[in-house]
Amino acid sequence: ADDYISDFIKDVNRGKVIRIESIATKGSCRGPNLLSSLTLENALKELNKSKTKECNVIDEGGNKLGKVSLDSAIDALLKTNVKTNERYK
Repeated sequence: ADDYISDFIKDVNRGKVIRIESIATKGSCRGPNLLSSLTLENALKELNKSKTKECNVIDEGGNKLGKVSLDSAIDALLKTNVKTNERYK
């Protein structure tokens, strides 16, 4: 991103903007299911409660889209150049 864009988004709360569908990876896990539209902020609470620290990402119809881990959610909050799921680009 150019300097203008970088300056514009530097103060954005990533936890309230990024949806877990954008950081989901292929596969499934033994953890609970989370809706793909859930924000990182809300997903972090559930991921932290999960014994496996992973959750399945599902769509509104209950179809599994992938999984997300506590570590990947934290990384997405901290990094400015997060690799996102190619499906959503």
